This record gives sequence, C-alpha cells and structure tokens, in this order.
Amino acid sequence: MRTRVYLVVLALVAAGLVGWRACGGGQESEGGVTPELAGTWRTTSPGYADRYLEIGSQEIVFGQGEEGEARYPVLGVVRTSGPDDRAQFNLRYRLDAITEAEGKLEVLVGTSGLRIASQPGVLWTVER
Repeated sequence: MRTRVYLVVLALVAAGLVGWRACGGGQESEGGVTPELAGTWRTTSPGYADRYLEIGSQEIVFGQGEEGEARYPVLGVVRTSGPDDRAQFNLRYRLDAITEAEGKLEVLVGTSGLRIASQPGVLWTVER
C-alpha cells in the first residue's frame, strides 16, 4: 500500500514539473547564437588584455595572445535567465572531431558587457 502511495505522489510531482516546464517555468531555451551574444569580445583587465573571444553563428574563437587562437565549431547554445535580468548562455562547442569531445562555456551578458562564469571579475565588451 505504501509503495502505491509513493508511486502516485511521484507521478503527480513529475506531471507538475512537466507542466511547469511547458508553461515557461525554468526560462530555458536552446537555439543558436543570438545577436546579443555574437561579436568579438575584448577586455582591458590585466592578464587578459591581449586575449579576445569571438562568438559567431558557426564558430567560437579563443584569442590566446602570442599563442595564436583556438577555433571550435559551435554545437548549440542554451539561454536561461541569469541574475539581475542578465541573460545566461551555455555554449557547447566541439573540441575534437575524432573523439567528439565537447567544451562548454558559461557566460552572463548584460548591458555592461559579458562575464565568463569561471572569471566573474573580468568584464568583456563587444566590438561589432
């Protein structure tokens, strides 16, 4: 008897989550690179002034100063609502075509610029 009650409660919770998600709860959408995300992003922060991040519809480029640059094909972009009305993006890109390894970059984009989640103290501004 207890197992049935548990299964019914679990089914109701699952149905509620599906309905919440279908009605826009979670504010997540997957798609391509949006205009607010696209462009060449640069910073004047010490240690990164010779670096850049270029986000295009098909490719993401990490400018690495004297080391050159690393180019990867974009696989997908998931947008969610971030803190303080900033848009949060999770970009997936292909690191290696042979192993099909993927990379992930999480960023917040607001009116002041872009911040990479792993470097919250560095503000990047776009050149269009």
